[in-house]
Amino acid sequence: MKLLCIVLCFGVITSQAQPWVEVSPNDVLLTQIGFSVHGGIVSQGSDFTLPFAPTCCTAYGSSLTGTLGISASLRQELSKAIRLQARVTYLPMNGTFDSDESILVSGNVDGVTRHTLETSLTFLGAELLADVKVAKPVRVLLGASIGSMVGGEFDQRETLIMPGLGTFENGMRVRNETRDAALQSMISPAVMLTGGLAFDIPMSANHDVVLSPEILLNMGITDVVESVSWRANIARVGASVSFALNAPEPPLPIKRRTQEFIDTVVITTAPDQPLRTIAGAETMVTDTAVTNEEVIFTSKLYRTDTIVQPQKPELVAAIHARGRDAGGTEHNTFTIRLSTQFVSEALPLLPVVFFESQAVTLSSRYHQVQNSASFSVDHIPPTTTAVHREVLNIIGSRLNSNPTATITLRGTADPTTEAGNCSLARDRAQAVRDYLVQVWKVDPNRIHIAETSGNCAPARATREQSEYGYSENRRVEIETSDLTVIEPVAKRKFSETRTVDPPLLVLDPSGSSTRYVTGWTIRGMAGADPLFTIDSAGSSLQIVHALTPGSVEKLSDSTPLMLEYTIRGIQNSRAAATVVLPVQRDTLEDELQRLTLTLFDVSSDELTNTALQQIRTFVKGIPSGSKVVVRGFTDLLGNADFNRQLAQRRAGAVCSEIQRIMKTRIILECTEISTDKRPPGIESNQTPEERFLSRTVQIEVTKKR
Repeated sequence: MKLLCIVLCFGVITSQAQPWVEVSPNDVLLTQIGFSVHGGIVSQGSDFTLPFAPTCCTAYGSSLTGTLGISASLRQELSKAIRLQARVTYLPMNGTFDSDESILVSGNVDGVTRHTLETSLTFLGAELLADVKVAKPVRVLLGASIGSMVGGEFDQRETLIMPGLGTFENGMRVRNETRDAALQSMISPAVMLTGGLAFDIPMSANHDVVLSPEILLNMGITDVVESVSWRANIARVGASVSFALNAPEPPLPIKRRTQEFIDTVVITTAPDQPLRTIAGAETMVTDTAVTNEEVIFTSKLYRTDTIVQPQKPELVAAIHARGRDAGGTEHNTFTIRLSTQFVSEALPLLPVVFFESQAVTLSSRYHQVQNSASFSVDHIPPTTTAVHREVLNIIGSRLNSNPTATITLRGTADPTTEAGNCSLARDRAQAVRDYLVQVWKVDPNRIHIAETSGNCAPARATREQSEYGYSENRRVEIETSDLTVIEPVAKRKFSETRTVDPPLLVLDPSGSSTRYVTGWTIRGMAGADPLFTIDSAGSSLQIVHALTPGSVEKLSDSTPLMLEYTIRGIQNSRAAATVVLPVQRDTLEDELQRLTLTLFDVSSDELTNTALQQIRTFVKGIPSGSKVVVRGFTDLLGNADFNRQLAQRRAGAVCSEIQRIMKTRIILECTEISTDKRPPGIESNQTPEERFLSRTVQIEVTKKR
């Protein structure tokens, strides 16, 4: 009963074995069956004669022949280092023995006969081997082979070798010949010592199939025939294939997953404290899920973290606006009063196209349309830079309107950075021509490219040795005898703000939060249109903002100035306040007419014929009593004193021409010179066209409406 209980308990235990637990072949003592195939060499004999064979006195020596044997095997591991093998082996052991004998033939002639013995026998028996692993995968085999020699037969003959023409007494060269005679008195059992080396090569992970190349040596202990010194030794090389009867099953594929379950507890702290997380203690639980195809281990981590979260600050924004008049007096309650004047302006057309260094493609600063129908001169903003951005489209449109007009394109290259390269200059002119032909469909015969050779620097190059000067020399000049092609762009009458009262706003953020504040922004809005933006880091301070005529054009009685004040704090906190300032716009009785000339070369005050024609056209018909103001400008390069004198000379040259032309009494002022600020419509001094457009004189006529 105890034995039965043990067996039953073992059965229960093994039936509950976990299929995902990997059992290695090293954990199991394998029982294997298999087969072997060996090829080898059989060495037989010693010094013997067969008493039952009709041979004469000479003994046979040894024989070497080939063989091919097969075996069926059973292997049992006693440990992973020692294994027992039992094999049933079928091994042919044929042999051929030769022995030469000297004789005298008739006539006392020396002769030689050869005794030949051919044997046929097969070893059929068992091989019992101990198999020891000495180093992976090398194993040493030691044991014995015990069996029977079966099918023993022999052939024998004596052949006359010398002399070549003689015969035996039977008239033949062969005598004493025996065929298929049985070997008598064979010893049974036949015993051989067996040893060798094997190399185990597993063909699968669980060792259910193992290939073992082998080298074996069999050494005969017993003679083949009784009372005859005839033994057989065999050297074999081959391989065995073994199949395990109890190889462990391959384990199911294992997948491992990890899941985290993190709970949080939130506590609050001061707003300026850092946000941080304190990790809690971890608990790990592993779940196992088994299917027919795989085993899934899921490691579940449980943890409760503490989040220390600063409170979001509550900011307060307040903005107060005061008006500061020209005398410095501040007013808490005020209305922004704007004086407006009607203006008619003729904006200059600079007939020059500038290029980037080494470039032959049109700059992105020029508006390039795909279809000429999409262009309208009425849509150009009333500034000199906006007009120049459209110079190619304006000239293309005017060439279409005046089909008899022609133009000449003169490409140039900077003499310093481009060595006055004429090929580069011509390619630039070609780029301008291509645009007018392809987009505006101008007849190519009406656009002439000036042929130049040698040095293609501008005739009046800018000599400033800096990028400012170099960039002005990379250009294409557009020349024409028809002044209507390059005349100023006349803008229809529009309203322009002339004065603002108060000119300054004092913006006071008193009452706003200062703690936890990281920055602030004030935006001035005219409805949905932004007028100005002031942005800074840190806490707000009282600031003074200037209201210029150009900055308030979008304000009106129905569109007041709205100030939006926003403060920003830590943790993305915000607060905002708004104040609305009323606006009153009044229109002056006087009307302005304005002409801006851009026809002065660098450091020059000379009036060209084109400039003279523009002045005559503009001042013609000015009524008596009108006020004419002439303002001279220069670019901001070079010496300030020289620029002031140059601006004065330019204004003086224009005034002299106006005085010569005018036949009626007018008020002419020629002393308003500007060398420290840009002309109207010029936003910077960075581009060559802005510097060209700054070398100008502006004529402004004030007259009654």
